[in-house]
Amino acid sequence: MGGILGFFLIFTFMGRIEYIEGEIIEGLEFTVEVEGKITKDKKLRQGVFKCTCGNLFTATFKSIKSKNTKSCGCLWLAARKAQKKHDFINTPIYKVWANMKTRCYNPNSKDYVNYNSHNISVCEEWKNSFLAFYRDVKDLPNYGIKGYSLDRINNDGNYEPSNVRWADKYTQANNKKFRNGLTNEDIIEIRKLHKSGLFTQRKIATDFNIGYATMSNIVNNKIYDTQVVR
Repeated sequence: MGGILGFFLIFTFMGRIEYIEGEIIEGLEFTVEVEGKITKDKKLRQGVFKCTCGNLFTATFKSIKSKNTKSCGCLWLAARKAQKKHDFINTPIYKVWANMKTRCYNPNSKDYVNYNSHNISVCEEWKNSFLAFYRDVKDLPNYGIKGYSLDRINNDGNYEPSNVRWADKYTQANNKKFRNGLTNEDIIEIRKLHKSGLFTQRKIATDFNIGYATMSNIVNNKIYDTQVVR
C-alpha cells in the first residue's frame, strides 16, 4: 500500500505522466517516447504513435491529447480526396465517368445488355476511383472539345488507359463498324450494289449478313459518314 501511495505522491509532485507501450491515447497507440520538440519557450514531450491505418508517426503528446493530431495525416488526405471528388460531381467529366460505369454495370441501363453481352468492363482503378480516371484522360488529345466524347479504340476492348480516346461522332461511327465485321471495302460495295438498282436492300443485307436496319442506315449515310468511309 505504501508503495502505491509513494508512486502517487511522486506522480503528483513531479507532474509527469509515464506512458506504457501499447497504451491507447485518444484512439492512437503509443509505442515509445522520443526526444522532445523545442518550441520558443518550452520543450514539448514527443512520442511515436501507431495510426489506425498502421503507419508510425511522431507527434507531441499535447497535440494528441488536444485532438489537434488525430492521425498520421491519412485522415486529412482521405478528406481532401473526397472533397476533390465532390468538387467534380456536377462537371461534364464526372458524368462521363458515371455514365461509363452505368453502361457496364447497371442492369437498368438501356445500354447494359449490349455491353454485358460483349463482356465490356471498366478497369479496376477507374471503376473504384474517379480521380484516377480523370488523371488518365484529361491529357488525351481533344479532351474538353465540344463534339468529342470518350471512345474505346477497340470496340471489343474494355475501358482502360490504353484503349480510350476522345473522338468525334464520325470517328466513332466508323469505328463501330467492326462490330458487324464490316470493312471499309464492304461499305463501299454495299453502297455500289444499292446504287446500281439491281438488288433490293434486303438481298444485300442477307448477302453481307447484317440486319436490315443496319443496311438501311448504311445506304442512307446514317451510320457511316461518306467522308470517313471511302
